[in-house]
Amino acid sequence: MIRTALVAAAVVVGSARVNAAVIVPDSVAAPFEDWSRGFFGSTYAEWDVFSSAFGSPNLPDAGEVELADATLLQGTPGAVLTGGGNIYSPAAAAQLAVAIPQLASAPVGTTRIVAQVQSLGATLDAGSVFLTPANGVANPPMYSTLAATGVGFGAVEQHLFAWDVAADADGYVLTFAGSGPHFSLDQVVIDTYTQNDGFSAFPLGAPEPAAALLLALGGAASLTQRSRVS
Repeated sequence: MIRTALVAAAVVVGSARVNAAVIVPDSVAAPFEDWSRGFFGSTYAEWDVFSSAFGSPNLPDAGEVELADATLLQGTPGAVLTGGGNIYSPAAAAQLAVAIPQLASAPVGTTRIVAQVQSLGATLDAGSVFLTPANGVANPPMYSTLAATGVGFGAVEQHLFAWDVAADADGYVLTFAGSGPHFSLDQVVIDTYTQNDGFSAFPLGAPEPAAALLLALGGAASLTQRSRVS
């Protein structure tokens, strides 16, 4: 009984980290509780099939709203485009910069900026992620999530990073990097929304997968013990 319960708990925890997908703002899912894509004051840009692996900017190819001038640039020499349109860096860590133009027609209030990044192979270096306003100071994410599956060349990561910033900057630059060689950038999605009021608080951090597994196993063991007593 205990063994069966533990295996079931492990399967549940493991499945929670698989089948990651880009979250479309829908006024429901965090951190998009305050808007849906297409709302007045929102912007959007998505890169899915890249046209340049090094030195030249990539424009949004999969969709954009009010961010036609956004660009994505990879700065590590030696990177190449894969057959599927990924940016793959075989010999060194890829260095990415996404230029986001001014976010609102009336630069007042607060803007929430959410970046979603999907990559393959080597992990994304979470410590390399910063959002820098024009003539401002680089800021690490205020909120982030990670869904991952696989290992080595078969690894897939779906990162989400979010910031709440003053809506008065001329633009922002999002920077991030791979952790080493064999990082393959698959997709980048930027969503923003500007409003006069503050935003819903970011969710409290979820347990790391290992901690979540321990909690699940503890709960399963507790249920088994109670069933024995009864």
